[in-house]
Amino acid sequence: MDILLFLLGLCWSGPLLMAYSFGTPVFVTLLSLRLLFHTMAHGPPAPNDVAKALFSVFYQLWCDIWHYNAPSLVASLLLWPVATPLMVMIQLELIQKLKGMAHLGYRLPPPPPTMDEFSIANEGNLSAVELARLIRDPRSALTSCALVERAIEAVIRLDPFLNAVVATDFEVARRGAKAADAAVREGRAPPLDSPQGTLWGVPIVVKECMAVAGMPYTSGVLARAGVRGGENGVEEADCVEAVRAAGMIIIGVTNTSEACMWMESSNPIFGCSNNPYDLRRTPGGSSGGAGAAVASRMVPLAVTSDVGGSTRIPSLYNGLFGHKPTGGSVSNEGCIPACGDSHIQRYCQLGPTARHAEDLWPLLCTLAKPASVEGWGNPGSVKLKGMRVYVCEQPFTMLGLRSAHTPALVNAQKHIVNALGELGCEVVVLSRQDLPKHLVTGAGAFEIWSAMMDGATPEAFHDTINPAIDGHKAGGHGLVSELIRSFVGAPRSHSMPAAALALLEKGVALAPKHNAALIAKGALVQRQLEELIGPRAVMICPSLPNPAPRHAEPLLRVLDSGQTSIFNAMELPVTAVPVPFLTTSGDSSCAGLPLGVQVVASRGQDHRTVAVAMALEAAGAAASPSPLYLG
Repeated sequence: MDILLFLLGLCWSGPLLMAYSFGTPVFVTLLSLRLLFHTMAHGPPAPNDVAKALFSVFYQLWCDIWHYNAPSLVASLLLWPVATPLMVMIQLELIQKLKGMAHLGYRLPPPPPTMDEFSIANEGNLSAVELARLIRDPRSALTSCALVERAIEAVIRLDPFLNAVVATDFEVARRGAKAADAAVREGRAPPLDSPQGTLWGVPIVVKECMAVAGMPYTSGVLARAGVRGGENGVEEADCVEAVRAAGMIIIGVTNTSEACMWMESSNPIFGCSNNPYDLRRTPGGSSGGAGAAVASRMVPLAVTSDVGGSTRIPSLYNGLFGHKPTGGSVSNEGCIPACGDSHIQRYCQLGPTARHAEDLWPLLCTLAKPASVEGWGNPGSVKLKGMRVYVCEQPFTMLGLRSAHTPALVNAQKHIVNALGELGCEVVVLSRQDLPKHLVTGAGAFEIWSAMMDGATPEAFHDTINPAIDGHKAGGHGLVSELIRSFVGAPRSHSMPAAALALLEKGVALAPKHNAALIAKGALVQRQLEELIGPRAVMICPSLPNPAPRHAEPLLRVLDSGQTSIFNAMELPVTAVPVPFLTTSGDSSCAGLPLGVQVVASRGQDHRTVAVAMALEAAGAAASPSPLYLG
């Protein structure tokens, strides 16, 4: 069977990569093989699914051959000998994964904990804003010290199952909580209604790619092992300083994918994080550790980053609210990947992740640049009655190049749209013809994001995962060698997705004219989207086609991420909104998982998307559902 699959993969990989090595090299082949792996895992798919997939693949192949000139095809042929072995290795790794092999680095997590082990509830399910009010209330016995102790206990009890919080300094957190309580008692704390006082004394976690004094600062890159914030000239990140100034207590740092560039939170230093709703599944990436920590109620808040959906994907997979700000609104200083003054700092944006919508705005204003806050309105000033809501019912990427849209997510979006209609919004359903052509053609969303990222990145991804530490480049194996080692289970320096991305980046560099054309299409799509949405409307669209997949499965779903990443390249503000129910037992492949949507607005309208999330939560139409064992 393995030999047959190997030969089939070789036959599929070669011709497709020969014609598709620039737009979405390798990834189209991965998704075209979905039917093959579906047959292995679940039996033969329905004939209409086969027909749709084959039509989509050959349609895209024809388009690429038609548009590429002779030099591009020659370059594709040169890339084929490198890319085809890569595809075969990916196929074989997934074959082994489907057979339950553990030596590839994705070991089955321990069984779920019992109800008793999840008895800590951080004062029930109160929002961070409510907790901060109780800390100030003289009639309340709640203190920052008490909250921090409960958070510490939750981390100690839950993290062995989730691997979400990868480093802590509980004594520093306790000292911070004592200082916060003292400031409240002595009247030195900022006013509760001020930007720096709204979340005073509340525990929080931040992503490990952000420099925190005394904590690891590696972003999962093995060459950075041993680098810590606050040491050897590494200053704390701007966002961390802002969080501390607002009186929040950092409990620890959370897991990420290697260099923050994958849909799973797994890396060679800290390993793989698990989803609190199903430990066999991923909490997403690259902010999956933060998502798992907040969803399991270790803490009510997290600071996350988003360069292609890294806040919104974990928000969907863990049933949370999350916000990706307008491009350039928040400083990236002291974070990985380093943005410098390049345009990438507009695509990569830090933001809040929370269980409650009302917590998004105060944390966002804490993180944002003062000029950004001054330019925004206030969520309280947004009137939903009469506001136009555009609805995209299907993902942007053409079916066959992406996963099928799960019926449970379709119903979740209908639930949100119906609720907005009941709140007085004017709902307008968009067809694919109403959307920018380049957004919905083939894998346009992913291709445009990829090209715009490549054109803006100040350093090659290969250099990001192989940095110079103290003036010395880290040693290691070549990228092809890394991929081979990942297949055979040998010690390696990089995760398979990181090595594959670095290798593909070199292939994409062979087609500068094609990338330039995609960047021009991106500028056009940005203008068309903002003309469509306008300054006083929002757009509702799917976050992704599927809820949280099993570990390693994102290798077959790469193009799905175009649904979130396109808005980074467009610099539009987006809020992830969860629905208050889980998938049912009728959804046998994904029962008991969170669902949600994205709310998108024009640049500078962050307050509008957050206002929609808050209104939906207040109406009971949106909420963060508890994992079943939390009750």
